[in-house]
Amino acid sequence: GQVLEGTIKNVTDFGAFVNIMPGTDGMVHISQLSDARVERVEDVLQEGQTVKVLLTGIDERGRLSLTMKGVDQK
Repeated sequence: GQVLEGTIKNVTDFGAFVNIMPGTDGMVHISQLSDARVERVEDVLQEGQTVKVLLTGIDERGRLSLTMKGVDQK
């Protein structure tokens, strides 16, 4: 439940990878980009963009799940 600031490193069809600390990336699934439906990740995010994300979980392999829903981007 921690809000972090990071940089978009890679945009894919299913989401975007965000670098939140040196050597630490997490993934924001396309369904977690906005409260509104998003057709294409590229409509919302571009590589190099700085965003605020909320850490929602860490799976058994240590992968970070992130969301932008409900996080003020200002």
